[in-house]
Order: sequence, then structure tokens, then C-alpha cells
Amino acid sequence: MIELKDVTKRFGSFTAVYKLSLTVEKGEILGLLGPNGAGKTTTMRMITGFFPQTSGEIFIDGKNVFNTGIKTREDLGYLPESNPLYYDMRVHEYLEFVAKLKNIKDIVEKVGLAIEKTGLTEMRKRLVGNLSKGYKQRVGIAQALINDPQVLILDEPTSGLDPKQIVEIRELIRSFAKEHTVILSTHILPEVNVTCDRVAIMNRGRLVSLDTPENLLDSFKKGVGADLFVEFKGNKKESEKIIKRFTQDFIYEKEKEEHFLVKILQTKQDIRAELNHSLIKAGFDVFEIYTRNPELEEVFISVVSEEEGR
Repeated sequence: MIELKDVTKRFGSFTAVYKLSLTVEKGEILGLLGPNGAGKTTTMRMITGFFPQTSGEIFIDGKNVFNTGIKTREDLGYLPESNPLYYDMRVHEYLEFVAKLKNIKDIVEKVGLAIEKTGLTEMRKRLVGNLSKGYKQRVGIAQALINDPQVLILDEPTSGLDPKQIVEIRELIRSFAKEHTVILSTHILPEVNVTCDRVAIMNRGRLVSLDTPENLLDSFKKGVGADLFVEFKGNKKESEKIIKRFTQDFIYEKEKEEHFLVKILQTKQDIRAELNHSLIKAGFDVFEIYTRNPELEEVFISVVSEEEGR
């Protein structure tokens, strides 16, 4: 549905995006994740045709975005980070205005559908300026949906919302998956985990990781690349000797008499079985050995830090 081939964007001597290649399948929700200045917004603006790439090609449904001009872009819906609202209009008036700008036929029908899809029925006659931030975001999403596009591009759609509003907008976006292909950017990492089918991590204009949230998390589990916790009872000095056979990086987090919880920092190999065997053989009572599953924040920081260290 969406394909980017070696896309680069330069602003003078500054390279905002460098040789980005990416494919988004029909009906998929892709999350663009990255620190400020990673190139997320620039990438989204190139896909929408807001400005041209310096080199490379962008295709939507097999059609080159710039070679086909406005025709391909008519099949896009775009919510920029700064929501383009007119506060002195009522909700239905604003959406009718957007529909006219987009040269849409059957305006009344299309506006009604957009209002229904975004849960704005009770707000349709309210002034946009009097709405809560959450409902303003819904109006912004409604204007992106007004032309029933195949592709929705949403830049920070939950920015500035309270927790309840974030959940509502997430559920709204998730409901679009069957009818629309969605690319969204966000700084809220749990949002990616809950909402997106895949996540593309960008840093300094480059794509540094592309996978499902589940696979990214799995790569940090299973005792490799994650902190390991060992709870046991026995002599402390003897336990130190045993643990030091495997690693020098460990901390006694809890101590009560001869009952200990030890944190072993980010092992590069799975040492659980051998460590357990060594402790038991030495007469220790081992209660538990486990890894604490990482949050997506840890994976994101690790991936970005690794790329910056190259």
C-alpha cells in the first residue's frame, strides 16, 4: 500500500531523512517512533506530498506520489501535529468547509459519516473552540477521514491528552485498521504497544529497527540482554564467589539475615540453569530465578543508544 525506496530529504546541508526504505501493508497500523529530530514528521510530510523528497521514491497503492500529482494525494487523510482547526466554527460547519476544500461530493453524507466514526454526534453543533482537547483531536481526525481515504497519516494524535482521552483516541485509531492503512507517530511508547501492528524506530533520519512490538520485547527476554534476579538463602560470601564465576556485575538488592535477592545486570548469555545448579550444589536454597520483562521504553533506549554508538 505504502512504499518508500531510499528516500532522502535534505534542507540545505542538513539531512533530515537518509535513504529510508519502508513498506506498510494495506490495513496495517505502523507506529513511527523516535526522539525529537529523528525525522518522523519529515517522513510523514513527504508521504502526504506536503513537500518533495530530495531523492528516492514514494508510492501509494503502486502510484508515485509526485508523478501522479494531486490525484494520489486525494486518497490521503492527514492530521498534522498542530491540529488545523477554526475555533469560531461549529463542528459540522468546519467539516463541511474541509469537505468543500477537498472537492468532495455528497458533503452532507460524508460529514455525517466522519462525525459518526469519530464519536462527535453530540458535539456536531458545538463551537470547536469550546471543545475539550480530546474532542478537538477527534475533530482533527474527522477532517482527515472526510474523504474516506485509503491512507491515514496521524502525527502525534494523542499529544497533550489526559489518560482517559488517550485511551479513547487509541481505541478510535484501532477501529480504523480494517478500512484504512494508518501511519502514526508518537512519543508515548505504550501507545505503540497497544495500537500498532509494527513499529519503525528512527534516529537521526535513519531507520534503525522495524518489527512488531512483541518481537522487539521478546528479543530482550529469556535471560539475555535483560537483568536477572536470583532469590536464595545461604552464606553471602560463598554466594559472591559462585556468582563471580559468571559475572562481576551484580547487586544485592535485599538482605535479611541469610535471605538475599541479587540483581545480575544485563547478561549476554543465558546463565540461569548453570547458576541455579551451582547454588544448589553448594547447599543454597534457591527460591526463584527470573528476568523482569522489559518495557518498550527500555527496548527503544537500547536500540537508539546502540545505533548512536556505531
